[in-house]
Amino acid sequence: MKLIEDWIAEKLAKDWLRVYREEAVSHEWRRNLGARMMRAGLTVSLSPAAQFEMNDDGSCASERYLLAARNGVVSVLMSACYAPILKVKVELKGFAVSDAHSSYAAFFSAAQEATKKALQLAESPPG
Repeated sequence: MKLIEDWIAEKLAKDWLRVYREEAVSHEWRRNLGARMMRAGLTVSLSPAAQFEMNDDGSCASERYLLAARNGVVSVLMSACYAPILKVKVELKGFAVSDAHSSYAAFFSAAQEATKKALQLAESPPG
């Protein structure tokens, strides 16, 4: 456990990176898993800020899916570069929830991919 505590302390101590312009990405994530479909959609907005801030518009009726989206965003911001991107304001909005197909994993993945696109870290398609 000490290793994890040391890593977190080092990540949060100094050398935070920032975003320099506002960027919003609406993203729908889907995966067909044979007999089951997983789906989630949301918009992630990033804008410059002096310190980390995360808000949502209240459009997500599920606290679990909101938590998944937050964790997806933070996982990218903490690992996108040599230092965490924490001088940023994050807004989560426009949650598209499907009673039959949404899940924690779907919202986590949708938020991760939207954040990568907003930071222009997403891989370009081949060709």
